[in-house]
Amino acid sequence: ANRNNATAIAGCIDQLREHTDYDNYEVILIDQDSDVEDMADLYQELKQDLGEQLTLLSYPEPNYSSMINFGVSQAKGKYAVVLSSLAMPINDRWLTEMYSIAQREDVAVVGARIIDFDNQLLHAGGVVGIADDVTGLFAQTSVDDPGYMNRAQVSQEYNFVSSACFMLAVEDYQAIGGLDEGELANSRFCIVDFCLRMKEIAL
Repeated sequence: ANRNNATAIAGCIDQLREHTDYDNYEVILIDQDSDVEDMADLYQELKQDLGEQLTLLSYPEPNYSSMINFGVSQAKGKYAVVLSSLAMPINDRWLTEMYSIAQREDVAVVGARIIDFDNQLLHAGGVVGIADDVTGLFAQTSVDDPGYMNRAQVSQEYNFVSSACFMLAVEDYQAIGGLDEGELANSRFCIVDFCLRMKEIAL
């Protein structure tokens, strides 16, 4: 989902194409009524480069959850990745690895480690009740720091993942009605609520 941020979208798509070793995917881009000329020019350029691989949709309301739910409803594949326009893949196997985990019957949602430009972790999964907020674990530690018992480096079960990048089966997403479009829609609690509801149907 995006509004008036050509730089972010251009960077995200460029990195997606450069750092994804699995090329059988579609890109669904939700624009929330952008009104700057740069966006129209960028979308035209992206459409020329990606062709039918890109689906560009417009959404009038500033409701993040509604936009994402709308985008997922248009997905042609069995699995969907929700990727923030501010996120940029850096590991070529990111999609392949997330997909391999998402197919497991005991997995509801697959998240990714989120790293800033200084190679500091922003989010590596979260546990409800460990703090008074819903920020991710290991925030502001080095990407190379193994953390307690290497937990900052290995795949494991958490209560929730970052909204910046997560994958799951479209069927499961739709089964719980997607992201909350009400009071939690534009808050950081939305992804926590979503993951907890997903975990309920996975049990």
